Amino acid sequence: MNLSNLAVRRPITTSMFFLAILIFGSISLLRLPIDILPDITYPAITIYTEYEGAGPQEVERLITEIIEKRVSTIENVKEIRSTSAEDASTVTVDFNWGTDLAEAANDIRENLDRVRRFLPEDADDPYLYKYDPSNRPILFISLRGPLHPSKLRDLADDQIKYDIEQIEGVAAVDIWGGLEREIQVDVNRGKLRSIGLSIDALVTILKGESLSLPGGRLETGRREWLIRPLGEFSSLKDIENIIVATRQGRPIYLKQVADVKDGFKELRRHMRINGERGVMVAVRKRSGSNTVQVSNRVLTILPRLRHDLPEGITFSVLLDTADFIRKSIKQVKQVAFIGGILAIVVLFAFLRNIRSTLIISASIPIAIWSTFFLLDRMGLTINMMSLGGLALGIGMILDSSIVVLENIFRHREEGRGAIEGALEGSQEVGMAITASTLTTICVFLPLLFLKGIEGVIFKQMALTVTFSLVAALVVALSLIPMFSSRFLRVERKDTGAVRARFYEGYLKGLGWSLTHRKTVLGGSVLLLFLAFWTLQVKGVGTELLPEIDEGVINGVIEMPVGTRLDITDSITSEAEKIILSDVPEMEGMFARSGTHWRRGGGSHMAFFRAHLVDIKDRKRSTKEIVANLRPKFANIPDAKVRISEGRSMYTGILGGGSEERLEIDLKGYDLEQGKTIANEIIHRIKPVEGVIYPRISLEDNRPELKIVIDRSKAATMGLPISRILQVINTNIEGTVASRYREGGDEFDILVRLREEDRGRLQDVLNISINGPGGKDIPLKGFATITEGKGPTKIERRDQERLITVMAGIKDRDLGHIVEEIRERLSDLKLPRNFRLDFASEYEKQREAFVGLLFAIILAIVLVYMVMASQFESLTEPFVIMFTIPLASIGVIIAILVLRMNVTIPVFIGGVLLIGIVVNNGIVMIDYINRLRKKEHPLREAILIGAKRRLRPIMMTTLTTSLALVPMALGVGEGSEINAPLARVVIGGMLVSALFTIFFVPTLYGSIKGIGRK
Repeated sequence: MNLSNLAVRRPITTSMFFLAILIFGSISLLRLPIDILPDITYPAITIYTEYEGAGPQEVERLITEIIEKRVSTIENVKEIRSTSAEDASTVTVDFNWGTDLAEAANDIRENLDRVRRFLPEDADDPYLYKYDPSNRPILFISLRGPLHPSKLRDLADDQIKYDIEQIEGVAAVDIWGGLEREIQVDVNRGKLRSIGLSIDALVTILKGESLSLPGGRLETGRREWLIRPLGEFSSLKDIENIIVATRQGRPIYLKQVADVKDGFKELRRHMRINGERGVMVAVRKRSGSNTVQVSNRVLTILPRLRHDLPEGITFSVLLDTADFIRKSIKQVKQVAFIGGILAIVVLFAFLRNIRSTLIISASIPIAIWSTFFLLDRMGLTINMMSLGGLALGIGMILDSSIVVLENIFRHREEGRGAIEGALEGSQEVGMAITASTLTTICVFLPLLFLKGIEGVIFKQMALTVTFSLVAALVVALSLIPMFSSRFLRVERKDTGAVRARFYEGYLKGLGWSLTHRKTVLGGSVLLLFLAFWTLQVKGVGTELLPEIDEGVINGVIEMPVGTRLDITDSITSEAEKIILSDVPEMEGMFARSGTHWRRGGGSHMAFFRAHLVDIKDRKRSTKEIVANLRPKFANIPDAKVRISEGRSMYTGILGGGSEERLEIDLKGYDLEQGKTIANEIIHRIKPVEGVIYPRISLEDNRPELKIVIDRSKAATMGLPISRILQVINTNIEGTVASRYREGGDEFDILVRLREEDRGRLQDVLNISINGPGGKDIPLKGFATITEGKGPTKIERRDQERLITVMAGIKDRDLGHIVEEIRERLSDLKLPRNFRLDFASEYEKQREAFVGLLFAIILAIVLVYMVMASQFESLTEPFVIMFTIPLASIGVIIAILVLRMNVTIPVFIGGVLLIGIVVNNGIVMIDYINRLRKKEHPLREAILIGAKRRLRPIMMTTLTTSLALVPMALGVGEGSEINAPLARVVIGGMLVSALFTIFFVPTLYGSIKGIGRK
């Protein structure tokens, strides 16, 4: 049954159907979660193995290489990355997108079970965890005040952490800064040796003295008693009064050989908030949870937590990543709303009929609310991609309704009745708008086949536009005819002098084009070649994504390896003072000395992060602020300070969390030789414009004291290596022997030599190990100590050693920078078994562009197939298909005039244009064919058909283009991501519309033989 006929004949049923859609769509809108991006599960699994006491080389040889070889045989493995550092091996297995991670994890576990016997006996069992980019903290809450750092830490641990961790969606709460309580047993080496007791024996005694084991049950008379021996320490005196030995019948207490102190853990990191000491509470959300929902739940309980804190304590949100999401989503909503209003204004300007305008406008809310319902049913979210798709589709939603109503309007102007005009007008263009909608939808199908994270992200945009267009088509074929038959009022009247002159001028121009076909067709092709030649000459840049101003400044401070923590912290304080004095736009800042934001670190590293006020509340962009700060940080002595704009959530995820945007991988086994080559690469790329902070991933070797053990001597003395290493660690670093409970809390009991017995090189040599006969054997009897330097870590990729040359970029696109670097490195002679690869963002960019080029080709093929099916012809679709390359003239003009780089959004806009620009041609050619079937001569059919389709073509072009103008302006948080897409679509549509009304009918006439006798 014809849909339009059913809707017109049964208006109440039709109204109730669409009213139900609005109700269900409203309910879905309230249920839909909000996030910055679609939920992404990154296809990677990391294998972590601890091996205490081993250096990077031993970890690589004994653990990393064995694990890498085994897991490389698993299916769907894309890449294997590893880091071998002191005491630990980290192997990350990257899988192809679409891999079932649960099944992949089981395969890894099976393979690890087979290699466990080949790993060192004293190495811990490997364990797995999944990489999740969304596992980064989403909320940073600062805690400051006039309390001791340990009290601040206790407040965070006891009063804040527990309450936040109970919130639905919160995975963990990290506490940074402050002091942690620790019971310290500082052993006097001389006294311990005088009673013939070793430090490892002392650790064993402490472990055995604090136990809590069930004592069983006792039945007496009619009662049963539970026996619970209390063996745990109840006070520090209990610890001090432990009997550690008996000599000549007299007990020796722990306090006689060691000082038991209630102290704090050794501070290896310093935390400052806005330049003051404080404690940071970092909240992480659970994988799959919604960022905005989790943030809102945490923010809801903060007033209660703040009320319970002591007076004078400052408890505030320093950074909320959900805030950027909220503002970005709000901005896209505003863009969509304004775009819809502009489209409606255009409609009224053309139709000059308020009823017609309102009838068409009804298609917008119904199509959007239908989309909300479908998004909810599919378990998707409201995010920048889905809302961007809606904003993008606002103008296209109206296209089908415009064509239908305009045709109904024309039939009514010609004198047909309300019902007759509605039915004839809608049925006449029904097939054409269906085909037009299908061509637009089918260009999104290739996006669903994209491999990689760009496919995951843009899938929701494709689905959103598809849902909205299908809903708009149903509205156009049902609700618009029904409303037109009931409410449309049209008077037969002259077209007016202005409109008549406009049509007359158009027909003259089209007539000239039909007469001078070679000039028109040849000139169009010449313009196309000229546009691409200009693009080549101008050298347009390429990037993965546009730069996004999130108002975040990140900085890394790197001192010479081995620098003491207090010195690094003082330099960090200097950097903070510069920001506090030179950046009035700053809203909050925190800094951590002795760590690195992304990759471990040490006492020589520090990190700081500053959060700026909203972009509308500051005159300078983040890029300008960073550019102003760079020369000031360059003057800090002995420090390498790298400062940059915070990478956007999009780029951070798409780039796989890489350290820098520019990374060059140098693969080869010999690290020393590789380091020389890497330094040569840095020397060559330093002069490249736009390259900043070039460096290599292989840090300067860390100064170390190497204890070389004579294994044969140690074996002769009956001392296993593992025991020697454990004793050395206990003496110098300390061993947690037990736990001390107080008021429901537990604290470590750390045993090690007192500071005066472990502060010199000679003290290390005097460490003694208890031999099999109970005799103390000094370390210097079977080992020597030498000063040296050793690598801090060894990185590998695909089972090859790797040194990464990395750098930041500024004021220039990545594509041109890489192109120039390739030229500078073209004559670099690499030794045998060494090779270079560009990685990080450039690698992702290349993969994405190749995938999107494939999507464009596939979209063109699908569009042709749809049109061939509609026209039942293999030649007529080619006439319309020519508008696709001609539309690229508009795209090139937009890129050059607006000085845009070619990015993923630009490519997506190009894919979308393929489906849009053919729609006008479909409607025009379809109508010309109808006229020819009514025995109109070819030239007359072309002129009449083009004239009658001119108004709907102009209306759909202008409504779609103007609806995208707010998005194209790129104003507001997060708008930079969709602005290039809107700009190229506007440019392509405006130019293609011009070619559609002149070039398409001219080419059609040439193919059909106009002028031939």
